[in-house]
Amino acid sequence: MIELARVQKVLVRAPNWLGDLVMATPGLRALRAGCPNAHIVVWVREGLEPVLAGSPDVDQVFTLPGAGARWSDRMESVRRVREAGPYDLGLCLPDSVSSALLMRLAGGRPLFGYSNAARQLLLDRPIPIGAGGPDARRAPREDRIQGLLTNLGIATQGLAPRLVTTVAEKKKIEEFLRSSGPKVDRGLWVGLAPGAAYGPAKCWPAGRYAALGDALAMKEGAAIFIVGGPGERELCGTVARRMTAPCVNLSGALDLGAAKALIQRLNLMICNDSGARHLAIGLQVPALVFFGPTDVSRTRRNLQNVSILENKDVACRPCYHRDCPTHHQCLLDLTVQEALDEARSRLALGWSDPARRREDPM
Repeated sequence: MIELARVQKVLVRAPNWLGDLVMATPGLRALRAGCPNAHIVVWVREGLEPVLAGSPDVDQVFTLPGAGARWSDRMESVRRVREAGPYDLGLCLPDSVSSALLMRLAGGRPLFGYSNAARQLLLDRPIPIGAGGPDARRAPREDRIQGLLTNLGIATQGLAPRLVTTVAEKKKIEEFLRSSGPKVDRGLWVGLAPGAAYGPAKCWPAGRYAALGDALAMKEGAAIFIVGGPGERELCGTVARRMTAPCVNLSGALDLGAAKALIQRLNLMICNDSGARHLAIGLQVPALVFFGPTDVSRTRRNLQNVSILENKDVACRPCYHRDCPTHHQCLLDLTVQEALDEARSRLALGWSDPARRREDPM
């Protein structure tokens, strides 16, 4: 067993997806409490580092080029991480062989992670996935990560994700709205995030997002903000063009840090089962989420402030296809009126935060 109080430096290989990284933040909080003397280094996929900006549970962040990058660029990242060592403990949160291999090359040892036949020999302390219980393979990401930490003797500090917006991020969005964006009163702010990095099968139709945005703008007086990453400009542009009410299309206009600051100011985020949902919850913003090909139970944590719209009667779901091979009925059956009713209900409820941990928006 690792003597946690003597651990001086930890290397954590973070999950590769935006939502999974947000769901890893409770684990980082537990790691901070369990290794109080440690310098915590987190290795994230390039572009995701703003998610952890300002976190009190992270001391240093390194980035790793994505899967399409040249091997030489990935090895350069390995070199930088290795030179920041030595490490007393390595935690490999993704389940892939490549992530375990890179952690070994970077010196994250002894290396803990969930084992499978393909990567068991790469881990110094392989943890059987079944150690988390009979349903461990289907457990939410927060539970799986805490299960790994429990095997090291690290207790949970709660499973709610928490993100921080920095002063610089808040200043950037304030300057953007003042100089580049339209003048929008504080009022009621609603975000529409019509994309999903996973694939189009997760996406409620763009035309329905536009109709819902119009209804909220005209009937509720909401200011509508359309948000998305650089790869979602065309989709977000389609939603903006189809709306008749004024809206602010921010797709590709903000980096992830500024997007965090904008999302934190919203009264409601409306999105697919995507990273936007997890950003909203991590920033303590209520959300309305459309579920199609994915299973709500796989991400069932922290839904107290989330309204779920799904069709439970579609026989082929959950299928986890990135592109729907049939009729996409799981999402096409969800109407604009249903979404409007749920949005109104969620807005009336607001954010329930008994612990009063919400960070005040600027």
